[in-house]
Amino acid sequence: MISLLIPTLNRSSFIIRYLNYLNNNNFEGAVYIGDSSNQEHFDKTRCAIARIKPKFEMAHIAYPGLLDFECILKMLPSIKTPYAMYMCDDDFLVCKSVKKAIAFLENNPIYSGVTGKGIFFNIRGDGAFGPIGDVIEDPLRGYEQDKPRERLSALFNIDYRPVNALSRTDQFVKRWIDRKDFRLKELATEVLPWCLMVVHGKVKKLDELFMVRQQHGQRYLLPDVFDTLATPEWLPSSLIFQDEVAKVLNKYDDMDLDEAIKFVRGLFKRYWIDLICYKFGNSKKREKRAKLKEKLKKIKVLRQLVQKGRIIKSVLRNEPSLTTLSRPSSPYYEDFSAIVTACKNEI
Repeated sequence: MISLLIPTLNRSSFIIRYLNYLNNNNFEGAVYIGDSSNQEHFDKTRCAIARIKPKFEMAHIAYPGLLDFECILKMLPSIKTPYAMYMCDDDFLVCKSVKKAIAFLENNPIYSGVTGKGIFFNIRGDGAFGPIGDVIEDPLRGYEQDKPRERLSALFNIDYRPVNALSRTDQFVKRWIDRKDFRLKELATEVLPWCLMVVHGKVKKLDELFMVRQQHGQRYLLPDVFDTLATPEWLPSSLIFQDEVAKVLNKYDDMDLDEAIKFVRGLFKRYWIDLICYKFGNSKKREKRAKLKEKLKKIKVLRQLVQKGRIIKSVLRNEPSLTTLSRPSSPYYEDFSAIVTACKNEI
């Protein structure tokens, strides 16, 4: 029913962990791994797949030297299922929630995607395996405004959030642009697919644990905003991005093409201005806060009080925490426990 497209680069332990999780939790679908890793990591993943013996359909394909969005473009023709989703190799898409997301899309044709509740977690020791140390909310969003332009505006507001959502395959494949001059990773892998998703239709947020993401030292972070603006890829990629979104907006919102281009350009300008202001205005504050935090961590009593305060706050606000999610009374206990188990033992 669903295909997961997972690019990976030199993080074999993370992709192996997720494949084992899928196998142990009765995932029904197909997994395509676009592997740009060096030979060592590629071989580790290949050998682990042989040991795990996945019960689902999967393909592990070598794409040396390719970026994540280039791997996805290569894998698109392989999709045979009616639903698809792009995944990072260090994330967990909760198996039980997939069926509920598919059921929703089947009954709601005006929706282009389904997401749910999200959380971030870390592991003591910072690798792929070990005890979970802390959990915080990852506030994923739905976009249910009536008009595509309204959903696009909501996506680009100052509290910009990723759109991790399951999609119909026929719409999903249209969100990846295969052009030699469209090379800016941030736009090609994230921003353009998210924009086209909310233009294609509404995005529903279910009251289910949907996406669980790990914060760790091996994450591939996007370049600094100023470094991005200085790259030769920025201008041609930005122009292509604006044209592609405007064309789809023109089709789905009945906007005149010139009006759509002007509208998208305004949103896109605000997006970069917000990034620059955030970087420039908050860098010193973040630096001071980090130094103060490190000093406070060394005071044991304060550290214990802070932890207790987090637990109390999460309970009062019904926010996820390691304590609340680990309680059998939590509606997400079973789903979260499966992830805790996946992180415990290395394959």
